[in-house]
Amino acid sequence: MRVKGKRIINTEEAAEFSNTVRGQYIISHALVLGIEKLKKYEDKDSPLYNFRKSEVSDRKDMEHLLDAFPLYRIHQNEAWYPKEVEKVEE
Repeated sequence: MRVKGKRIINTEEAAEFSNTVRGQYIISHALVLGIEKLKKYEDKDSPLYNFRKSEVSDRKDMEHLLDAFPLYRIHQNEAWYPKEVEKVEE
């Protein structure tokens, strides 16, 4: 592990991968899943509420990072909420 600028890098391959579109997509996906999970820990109606104390600031920081890595959120919205297909009149 070494420090490169402001980044801590475990391997050069991982650092290079994080700069690719696929790497940013994976980071984005992980952030989306993490945010969803942390929200469940914060929801008083969730069975997970008393299981683990969640720091709201962690979730908010992840949401901030998601602004920098939005690829999965964009894909997720298109996959689950596709635009209405225009009907062609016959």
